[in-house]
Amino acid sequence: MKNVHIYDGFLQNKYKPTKTFTSLEKLTFFQKFISLSKNDKAKEMVKIMMNDYNQDTTKDNQNFIDWSNLFADLMIHESFDDLLPILELQLEDAFNLGQCAQGRSTRLLQIWLAFEK
Repeated sequence: MKNVHIYDGFLQNKYKPTKTFTSLEKLTFFQKFISLSKNDKAKEMVKIMMNDYNQDTTKDNQNFIDWSNLFADLMIHESFDDLLPILELQLEDAFNLGQCAQGRSTRLLQIWLAFEK
């Protein structure tokens, strides 16, 4: 997927959070991913996400998705072991092609919908 902006405005209401994660929980999940991942670009993307999270820029204002909460939801998914390699690839793709909030939320949402409970 190269240009995620073709989905701007079309993805709202597609993500139904299992819960609203606390700041500490989200930061813990960012760190957990970095420790588990073997993909250097995916790790770099998560470091960028952590930095943005700390600056309170977590909303995709086109689709109204909090990508940090979506990321946390993926990290607790019951199929996380199966999901991790896909998450790594999508985060690498975001690092290379779309580090913006829409790039993150669109790529994370693809995984969420594929593994939806």
